Amino acid sequence: MRHLTTLVAFAGVLALAGSAAAQTPDSIEALTPGRRALSFNLPNGGGAGLGIWRMVAPDRARGFFVNFSAGYNHSASTPPGGTEQSGNSLHLAASVGPQVRRYLARRAPVAPYVQSGLSLGIGYQRQTLEPSQAGGASDESHSWSGNAGASVAAGVEWFPLRRVSLAGQTGVDVSGGYSRYSGTTGGVSEGHGSSWSIGLGTFVSSLMLQIYF
Repeated sequence: MRHLTTLVAFAGVLALAGSAAAQTPDSIEALTPGRRALSFNLPNGGGAGLGIWRMVAPDRARGFFVNFSAGYNHSASTPPGGTEQSGNSLHLAASVGPQVRRYLARRAPVAPYVQSGLSLGIGYQRQTLEPSQAGGASDESHSWSGNAGASVAAGVEWFPLRRVSLAGQTGVDVSGGYSRYSGTTGGVSEGHGSSWSIGLGTFVSSLMLQIYF
């Protein structure tokens, strides 16, 4: 559902951009060598992102991103024939990486592009389960993870103002990760383990706001 909402919003941006491009076929002043830009991922439920870009050629930019997400959840349940239990979970994740963007055209106010990037990330998650009955043993688990990935995407950057743009892209990414986890019951260790994974998939980004200077 979130991806569908993003696609609808992105389609609207493309429609507006296409209409404006037909009226003002001028080159985009912000996309000149030496310009820099601050980039912000607009909220879509996937965390916050901050990046900085630099135009290194008339058709090419280099960037570096930092993304961060955090969440906390509390729940309560009563299993059949059991007593009520409450649980809490906390997760933290961060990733960083370089990106390169190549513009295919720079006719105002629309600039289509292709983009590639690398990323390294870390994550932590803690879950606890507390019985409401006095004397019951509580469960707690911890997990730590690391991952690396690469992506290739195609997108469009739209300039409603001379030095302000909205951008979004869709593409393919490949990633691999490793995680370790451990658990305790009533303060007594229940063991630990590890796992690794590799995956290939498609993605649709959240819209990005970019301010050039």
